[in-house]
Amino acid sequence: MPASIKSGKLLSRYRFEIFFTLGLIAIAFGALQIWQQAQNQPLKISIPTPTPIDIAADISGAVMHPGTYRFHRQARIQDLLIASGGLKLNADRLWLAKHLNLAQHLTDGSKIYIPRQGEKVAGWSNTKISINQANAQELTKLPGIGPQLAKEIIHYRQSRRFQTIGELQAVPGIGPKMFLRIKGRLRI
Repeated sequence: MPASIKSGKLLSRYRFEIFFTLGLIAIAFGALQIWQQAQNQPLKISIPTPTPIDIAADISGAVMHPGTYRFHRQARIQDLLIASGGLKLNADRLWLAKHLNLAQHLTDGSKIYIPRQGEKVAGWSNTKISINQANAQELTKLPGIGPQLAKEIIHYRQSRRFQTIGELQAVPGIGPKMFLRIKGRLRI
């Protein structure tokens, strides 16, 4: 039998053992290289610095996942709303726009409550105010309406009654943004 045929039979018969041995030699060579590098350089261990969790804030009411959440010191009310999964469909968005500054920083131990539509919240009434009948004191309960603007509304309606809530924008000092904030609290 020629030598090439003998070596081919040996190769096919011991193929696994040959490749296994070559693999072990490669691993040993790589480990030796790593060991030699480690001998020449000091060992450096890098431990990632954790983000400091300095504060806890509680949120409840008309949010998807009420509970207590932990944040870094720079967190804001908006971060708490996002962490809680956002507002439910029945959340009182008018109350939210009036009472919460989403850009305000959270403080440790903060408690945020988001009311549902129609829910009475201490210090705020969902009762609608008649723009044709309300006195100055009642008008100043509307967000952004001070004593002077209340006088302007009363002065305007003395010459004509409001036919629609939208006519309130004709009063000097009440622009579209303010109207959007208060229109849900008004009636004719």
